[in-house]
Amino acid sequence: MGVLGKPGGSTPGVEDSLAARHGNAAGSVLWREHLLRNLRIAGVLWLVGGLTSALIFNYVPDDLLYQVVFGAGGIVGIVLGVLLALRPRTSLVTWSDIAGIAWFLAFGYVTVTTLGYPIEEVIANVWILAFGVAGAVVAHLRRDRPAERTIIDTPHGTEGHAG
Repeated sequence: MGVLGKPGGSTPGVEDSLAARHGNAAGSVLWREHLLRNLRIAGVLWLVGGLTSALIFNYVPDDLLYQVVFGAGGIVGIVLGVLLALRPRTSLVTWSDIAGIAWFLAFGYVTVTTLGYPIEEVIANVWILAFGVAGAVVAHLRRDRPAERTIIDTPHGTEGHAG
């Protein structure tokens, strides 16, 4: 049985060593906390993108398409960010993936169509695009990767280690 009860979900020895050092349940709890901490990083990235989109919404020209993109982007980014940061669950990763694709298409379009605008506007659009896509990518990469993310014991305590 793998990490979090998934068959074949871990590298031989990683889960066993955690179980041996901390007890079977404690090893799984440590791994779950590590996984959820990584999803919180994705939540913070989504939150930055969503808050920026919501703040810039006030300065969007009278173009209805831009208003919809920035308004919806603010709502989606803030909601996903808060959920992933405060109540991280792997079930939210699918929603993050879907939102990330929509985010890339919507803010990619906005960025390309505003390339002739002042540099501040282009940078703001690239900023929003980058943070939303980064949030989706980080959540996707952190979904189920116990074989490559381990917690190791050092003489000074337990710390995360990317393998």
